Amino acid sequence: MNSPQQLTVTPEEGKARPCPLLGLWRSDAWLWRIGLFLLGAFAVLTAAAQRDTLTPRELKTADVTVRRKAPGIRRTDDGAYRWDLKMMGSLPQILGNADPLHYTQLLPGVQTAAEYDAGLHVQGCDNGHNAVSIEGVTVYNPSHALGLFSTFNSTHFPAMTFALSPRRGAAPSRLGGSLSMHLPDSLPLRTSGELSVGPMAVQGTLRLRLGTRTALFVSGRGSFLNLCYGELLKVDGSQLDYALGDANVTLLHDNGRDRFRLNLYTGIDDLGMAEGDYQARASLLWTNRLVSAEWLRRGRRADFRQTLFYTGYANRFRLRQTSIDFLLDSDVNDLGLRSEARVGEDWNVGIEATMHRVRPQRPRLTGDYAQNEAPEILQKAGELAAFADYRLRLLPRIDAHLGLRAAIYDAPGGGLFARPMPSVELVSRAGDFRYRLGWSYREQFLFQTGFSNMGLPTEFWFAADRQRRPQTAHSLNAAVEGRFGGGDYAFAVEAYWKRLRRQVEYDGTLLDFLTTRYELDRVLRTGRGENFGVSLTLRKDRGRLTGWIAYSFGRARRTYADEETGSGERTFSANHERPHELNAVATWQVARRWKLGATFVFASGTPFTAPKHFYLLNGKIFSDFSKRNSSRLRPYRRLDLSASLRLGRLTGPEQGLNLSIYNATATGNDLFYRLKLYKGRFSYRPLRFLVKVLPSVSYYVRF
Repeated sequence: MNSPQQLTVTPEEGKARPCPLLGLWRSDAWLWRIGLFLLGAFAVLTAAAQRDTLTPRELKTADVTVRRKAPGIRRTDDGAYRWDLKMMGSLPQILGNADPLHYTQLLPGVQTAAEYDAGLHVQGCDNGHNAVSIEGVTVYNPSHALGLFSTFNSTHFPAMTFALSPRRGAAPSRLGGSLSMHLPDSLPLRTSGELSVGPMAVQGTLRLRLGTRTALFVSGRGSFLNLCYGELLKVDGSQLDYALGDANVTLLHDNGRDRFRLNLYTGIDDLGMAEGDYQARASLLWTNRLVSAEWLRRGRRADFRQTLFYTGYANRFRLRQTSIDFLLDSDVNDLGLRSEARVGEDWNVGIEATMHRVRPQRPRLTGDYAQNEAPEILQKAGELAAFADYRLRLLPRIDAHLGLRAAIYDAPGGGLFARPMPSVELVSRAGDFRYRLGWSYREQFLFQTGFSNMGLPTEFWFAADRQRRPQTAHSLNAAVEGRFGGGDYAFAVEAYWKRLRRQVEYDGTLLDFLTTRYELDRVLRTGRGENFGVSLTLRKDRGRLTGWIAYSFGRARRTYADEETGSGERTFSANHERPHELNAVATWQVARRWKLGATFVFASGTPFTAPKHFYLLNGKIFSDFSKRNSSRLRPYRRLDLSASLRLGRLTGPEQGLNLSIYNATATGNDLFYRLKLYKGRFSYRPLRFLVKVLPSVSYYVRF
């Protein structure tokens, strides 16, 4: 029996690629040109309708009304969660950081995520079904590695909006939820900032007042994980090297009538691992970049906003061994323009044109025993969408929200898809209670798939075409929500059902590149899905003790052709399905200087496909698997604790220490099962997080 081949990875010495931005502008897609023309016409017509001027008036008298402090998290008129991100400072600081996406994962209807997965699985949908953005501009991979950080530095953004499903025409062409980070929209009274230093990362935000009408907001973050946790970051004896960095810059100018914002974001992750048993080294590198320019014109009849944007994401995976060099990379880039007008309280209309440039994964294998280089696939697609939302007042306490999104999609290689996407929601109010019943239809033109669902560079995006038609979803939601106890407490009960069509799953493995010639269509499977569930939430928004507790029951079923029998279909659980989830978040202001916090997570184990037998032949492992996702990991449990102490005088700049313990009960949660050959013997066992307990202490200052 031959010994197994050993594998290794080093940085790529590739050629420089042309700027993807130029490729978008040089595209000859007629849809892009029509979109620009319509956007310009829309801007002119809206500006013409706003010729009114802001006239100063003298007030003879004024009434001052004092209201109770608004809760940090609330439900908006369209059913979305609106977070004041200042409240992140009062939530439990995990590893010295309160991350917006981390806490979004603890909301009802959102799939509980384990370590290595910072994605959002909303109401049974895949992570790639969500629209995650900065002020409506898509961020294609909003996760840093290990699942502990997102790409969003919460101190840079004043607010965040999260919707569980598309309920309005303005919602993007995605099947799942939508999360939008809101940029600073008001000038600071003075220069201020904050800084946090811990054993994993340092991050800070500076708000500079540059005059009476202009301000600059700068935020940055960098990690030095291996400096303090180097010995702990080992997987089965293999050393993990990891570094991340991100930066945000926002320039704001506001003269009362017009507001201009220029925003830049960039992020980078560099992950490497040396595999001693196979004498190999793997490296994973992925980057984000985003630029947007926005103009808001305020008027008495309407507010008009235009946004020009570019966003891009690229990743690269490389594995290098003595006799094998394997490279896998992909990228996606968007260039677009969006115009939107809010007329009065009842109308919201707009138009958006986006040019997509997508390069799906391209494997290249060189070595002594194999040569396999797939041809480069470059997809250029155009998307033009117009949307309108109208609130119809049926009765004094009943409103109907009517939405329509009409999209024209110019597919790569030819083909045109024209799609109306309607939505309707009835909202009834009775005192402090609100009742919702809504239906929506959505199509999605860009898909995400890959070897895993952990947000690593083994995943990639590709565009719909004549063969892989747009994905669709019918969504039905019903909810009851309200407040009691003088407004201190809030509750919500929500049920959902989704029918999904043309779902795509990746059915290949890394070993395929060693034995067969790569063809993208050969490793993709198409099927349908059904998601349904119910969630219950109790929240306390005011007082010394605040937080929420949420229970969710949900199923995410997928149906694909049965490849074993060659006929019929097989239905199984989606990879991320956790039927039962219980999440709790609590913060207790013990004294003026002391604050304690805790989060608790309990969830059913995720499904996986276990092998029935496996054997070694000519140095290669062959497996015979059981039915797809017919086994489950053990239930997931985690308790995180946090304590914050304010130092110095209470009247001066706020500074303090935060102590946190991630997984305080040292629970060994299974992430997935792995089959490994070690010194001629098989090992099949679950892989767990690098360390059971992850303590941290950080210093922070706010001035």
